[in-house]
Amino acid sequence: METFPSLLKQHATQRSNDTAIRMKRYGIWNSYTWQQMASEVDQILCALAANDIKSGDRIAIIGNNVPELYFSIVAAQGLGAVPVPMHADSTPHELKALLKDCDAKIAVLQDQQQVDAIEQAVADLPNLDVAIYLDERGMQSYSTEYFKSYSSFLQQGVAYQQQNPQFASEAMAQVSLDDEAFIVYTSGTSGKCKGALLTHANYVATAAAFISQEEIGTHEEVFAYLPMAYASTLFHVYTLWMMQGFTINCPESNETLLIDMREVGPTLFYGPPHFFKMLHASISSRSASSKSNMLDKSLAELHTKGRSFFSNLLVFNPIKDLYGLSKVTHAYVGGDVLNEDVFQFFKAIGINLKATYGTTESAGCVTVQQPDSANDKSESNVGTALAGVEVKVTADNEIVFKGINAFKGYYNDASETQAVIVDGWVHTGDIGGVVNQQLHVLERSDAISKFANGADFLPKQIENTIKSSPYIKDAFVTGEDKDYISALIIIDGDTVGAWAELRQMQFTGFRDLSTKDEVVELIAEKIKDVNASIERIGGKNCPHIKRFTILNKEFNISVGEMTRTRKIKRDVVASNYAPLIDALYSTTDKYDVVDSTGELVAQLRLQTA
Repeated sequence: METFPSLLKQHATQRSNDTAIRMKRYGIWNSYTWQQMASEVDQILCALAANDIKSGDRIAIIGNNVPELYFSIVAAQGLGAVPVPMHADSTPHELKALLKDCDAKIAVLQDQQQVDAIEQAVADLPNLDVAIYLDERGMQSYSTEYFKSYSSFLQQGVAYQQQNPQFASEAMAQVSLDDEAFIVYTSGTSGKCKGALLTHANYVATAAAFISQEEIGTHEEVFAYLPMAYASTLFHVYTLWMMQGFTINCPESNETLLIDMREVGPTLFYGPPHFFKMLHASISSRSASSKSNMLDKSLAELHTKGRSFFSNLLVFNPIKDLYGLSKVTHAYVGGDVLNEDVFQFFKAIGINLKATYGTTESAGCVTVQQPDSANDKSESNVGTALAGVEVKVTADNEIVFKGINAFKGYYNDASETQAVIVDGWVHTGDIGGVVNQQLHVLERSDAISKFANGADFLPKQIENTIKSSPYIKDAFVTGEDKDYISALIIIDGDTVGAWAELRQMQFTGFRDLSTKDEVVELIAEKIKDVNASIERIGGKNCPHIKRFTILNKEFNISVGEMTRTRKIKRDVVASNYAPLIDALYSTTDKYDVVDSTGELVAQLRLQTA
């Protein structure tokens, strides 16, 4: 097996003029060949060495998907240093905590947003020697001693390389499979973020198994749009790219994401549930505004008569083309459970979507659905383990794994490492089971509780079913030690707004829209549908959703209510909304939302389903 730096050298030799990476800047796609990439990586590696970076040092990578950050990752790995990806929109508090935890010596930043965050935290970061920024706009007033431009940093590398022409090649040759390739921080769903140590062998061996099983080619087009700090990005984009030598494409911005994706036409695509949910909601909204109702008719025909030539030609293919999915041959969803209705919708329009299961501690992948299991109608089914990986469920129904993908442990956290790795098995904290050799993921162990009647309360199953509606963006259900379930609902402002406009409803914004009688009735219908199948969804003796309210704002990442992977932090939401939740278990039908000064902000309607 090869390390990431040696894989780069192979591609630079074997496919030197092939496009390695593209990025859209100012409306124009700019490309780097593998040879150009390798040359710049060597310069970055030498610049790191010139700044006294040595094997084992940690290098923070902070920004969105841009070529120079990918190059910096490979360069750090080539020197034996360990890249630590962090989110581009991290707050100063978040960055300070992570940079201190990993003892980063250098940070490579995308633009002024990250520079501002670092500047506010720098006094508490004595080990951070220098921060390199890529985008020089607006940077004239910052300290030139501490903050350096990427261009001047590269000049250091060129000078060092001229004095030591063989240094980069010799350094890369010293990197071994057992060296640490990344420190990847967990999302913090169940507590503080922890830095998982993963080796070159973890990623390369896991990717080799995935590539062999899924028949991933060397000429794929991949759209790199998810944060680089995601474990899934490091596997499904970075590792597969470095293994196969295909092309990755970086969008200009989040605002142009769907336009850029359509221009690229990816063939290999990975997305989290919230991305597919967003696409489904957008497609449903467009369909609802169409007088022909062709999508619903084609889906109905598909279930009764099978796929027809005209449905593909006139409905399904245009939808795929509009959203940049027309060339996709390999599609995967992971990071959480995607509602079965949404999953089957994409299958119906001709996307061969498969569910995957992975954790930060597993190099991003543990299981993948097989062709015979991808048609399983259970949304919890995530398939079978990759070759070289073993998965089982303990007596307490916890999913554990071991094998080629198992991480070394948490950086500077021996106690957490010992708690998670037991007798060689990595404990995931996820509850599930194995049915017909297929792994099923149900819930986080710390999210399971009991209703007053003693039945198990698995909130994720119920929330996912509620969120299958294109009009509902998020849902949070409560019911521990209660006789019934209550729900906090967040509408999808775009789809509900379009729905309201079709009905010529007048509204001034999200807050006003969420209080409209028609919108409340729309959500109540979905709650009614969920209640009709509540025992199938939530398990035997699961009580009904009796009360719900539509919130006047979305859950907030900055105050810790959601992770950046859009997973709800249950303890934070339960605490922040405790008075409202208590009101849902009372007889009152209204709840006043006030600000810190006591001024009324909104009046929520507490509905009985």
